[in-house]
This record gives sequence, structure tokens and C-alpha cells, in this order.
Amino acid sequence: GYGTTSECLAHGVPMVFVRRDYFNEEPFLRKLLEVNGASVEMPRRDFFAGRWEPYLNAALRLDVHYEGALDGAEVVATAAERVAAGEVEH
Repeated sequence: GYGTTSECLAHGVPMVFVRRDYFNEEPFLRKLLEVNGASVEMPRRDFFAGRWEPYLNAALRLDVHYEGALDGAEVVATAAERVAAGEVEH
């Protein structure tokens, strides 16, 4: 989900994933991981058969290059403080 994806990107750790049916956010998360060189997809049949090694090895060769901001909590806290202080209309 979002939490795992954001942690992997923030720390430069590649992710091996298996597609999840009916998970509406998946296309967006997959694209985010893909454009940052951060993921390897493992087919479900290989996951359940225990054939993980080639995917793990492929992930270890990735060069994760996320350049986005990592201070979202700070941005939200600052905005909330400004609203509370009456500096901005809410």
C-alpha cells in the first residue's frame, strides 16, 4: 500500500510486489515505483510456488532514485499552525 511504497522510496529500498486484484490504488503506486526504478513485479504463480530468488536478485540490482519531498508531515503541521494562529482562512 501507500505506507510500504513511501517507506521504500524514502529509504531507497527496492520492492518486490505481487499484483493485488481489486486494489484501486495499485496502478498509481506501480507507476510511482516504476518511474523511480524501485520495483520488480513477481507473478502470483511464482510467489505461491516459492520461486522468489530471481525477483529478489533483480530487486537488489535496482538503483532506486526517488527525488521527491520527504517532509509532508512538516508541511501539514506548519499549515495547521498557520490556520490555528489565524494567519490563513480555513
